[in-house]
Amino acid sequence: MNIKIQTNSSDKAFNQYLELINEGLPNGETLPTSFYEVKKYMRDLGFGYTIIDACPNNCVLYRGQLEAARECPKCKEPRFKSGKQKDVALKRARYSPIMDRLQQLFTTKDLAKDMRWHKDKRVDDDMLRHPTDGKT
Repeated sequence: MNIKIQTNSSDKAFNQYLELINEGLPNGETLPTSFYEVKKYMRDLGFGYTIIDACPNNCVLYRGQLEAARECPKCKEPRFKSGKQKDVALKRARYSPIMDRLQQLFTTKDLAKDMRWHKDKRVDDDMLRHPTDGKT
């Protein structure tokens, strides 16, 4: 999934990579065979996200009180593309709650140890060795 994002690969190309990798795996090994299956698997692991419509000029997110708004209250830009039968947002933001991401980082013993490094292993002797040692 990381390679798909870094190389800006299409879904079709990613599916072909998965097919190629699956052919090289021994019989009985399982690996998702499509981008759709990978997304579903990641969502089940807790790596899902919520999509929120946003102003094209980054003024506001259309949530809470603005959820029903048709234009930005600050810059008056329309929220949706014109000429479409169905409302399609001009810009969308993907939001992944911080608590879900932190819980995932603490699920394995090694990662949890690394996440607590700043508290457990940092030397506190008034010498600047790491940005967390600074007063700011």
